[in-house]
Amino acid sequence: MTKLKNILYKKNITQSALAKALDKDPATINRWCENSRLISWNNALSAAEYLKCHPTEIFNDTSLAKIVLFCDSECYVECTSLEEDHQKIKVHFEDANKIFVYNNSYSIERGFHIFDNKDLISDNNLISPTFITTNKMYLIYLINRIYCGYINIDSSGNFYVFNSNNFKTDILGKISQIQNLYQRTGLYDE
Repeated sequence: MTKLKNILYKKNITQSALAKALDKDPATINRWCENSRLISWNNALSAAEYLKCHPTEIFNDTSLAKIVLFCDSECYVECTSLEEDHQKIKVHFEDANKIFVYNNSYSIERGFHIFDNKDLISDNNLISPTFITTNKMYLIYLINRIYCGYINIDSSGNFYVFNSNNFKTDILGKISQIQNLYQRTGLYDE
């Protein structure tokens, strides 16, 4: 079953406009929309290019991401293991494998932060002050704690985390103590 009909509706594009763009019979487009005929992958690629979406969205509208990480106004991240505490949000297919952190503080950072699921650290010895970009937000894993925010590093290699609310943590240690580091790639508003 495809989601093509929903995509056309959301983008305010008619079936006949799609048929013309793809050089297809309008009846074929209608069959794809009504799920009486399956759309091939090659046709989905062409339709997705015209509709400016990912081709998998034609087959699967969105995914549900389970939120298990919650950030407070003091940059501290809590991981909850209670199933009833987990929020689920609809995300686009290309974001399905990313890490989501919900910031519930009353600030401009409130919302669902998206972090690339690619650890920037494979060897703690590679971390240096030049490795960290001060205007980027990070998800920072230490041995016993998780933080979310911007990183500031002093000349001796000590670091702290801060946010746009002008909150900053105490010195958290040397940057070599960071176990995992993920960079924010996006934000979903509530």
